Amino acid sequence: MFTGRLETADAVVGLAVSDWGNVYAYVCGGETTFATHSRWFAGSLASGSAPLENDGFRLDVTLREEATDITLTTPDGAVHATLAERAGAGSRSAVYESPADADCPWGVVLVDDGGVEPEVFGTWCGRVESTEVFAQVTPVRPMDFSKPLLPVLANTPAGEVLFEVRRAGASPAAP
Repeated sequence: MFTGRLETADAVVGLAVSDWGNVYAYVCGGETTFATHSRWFAGSLASGSAPLENDGFRLDVTLREEATDITLTTPDGAVHATLAERAGAGSRSAVYESPADADCPWGVVLVDDGGVEPEVFGTWCGRVESTEVFAQVTPVRPMDFSKPLLPVLANTPAGEVLFEVRRAGASPAAP
């Protein structure tokens, strides 16, 4: 598991990497970019690096031992980078994915900088008719990091809804 903050955008990224080189990454936009930058990427890091694409966005990932170089290029050509650090023993850094039956995939990234609680960044996504709608999520407290599910709240068009997101592995959840 690797997490990091993009240096020139209000967004974070979380990656789950398997021993076989599969990578499943979520970029979660912040207050000004949650509806534009939040998305999942998946692929293989068999050679130690990979260009991953999703809907005009490109995530370049280069795996190092304890960190990963990540560059996000948006459809308009803006480039944002970070050095995502590996979550060590006892770290609560993690990536969580939406329920498999979600209208569109969404997620949550926990970045543990050693504080009392990790910072939580999440974006809910749903469909209203044929349009994708986004909302930021907040965790339900107290958070229990020993469980694979994390309860979160999202202000959807139907009102505030409680969801449980699942800790992501290196492959997307089966639908």
